[in-house]
Amino acid sequence: MLDMPTTFKICNLMLKQIILTLLKRNPMLTKAQLKKTIFNLPDSFTIDELIDQIIFTEKVEAGIAQSLDGKVISNDDVKRMIEKWPA
Repeated sequence: MLDMPTTFKICNLMLKQIILTLLKRNPMLTKAQLKKTIFNLPDSFTIDELIDQIIFTEKVEAGIAQSLDGKVISNDDVKRMIEKWPA
């Protein structure tokens, strides 16, 4: 079993790698957004919870960017798509 400081260092390195991977995939996610995500977590959380929140933040930011770029589908278009679905 690893001691606490070693475990913390490993988790910290893993987290940094995950964040760098997310930033490379979607450079629109900023450090400020990541800090806000981390500060909104409870005082105690798992790495999985942190990763889930980072991914959620990334997806929301990507959706906002798509919306601002006009990459949206109207409600009427969605309704027409749904009507074409097999019953």
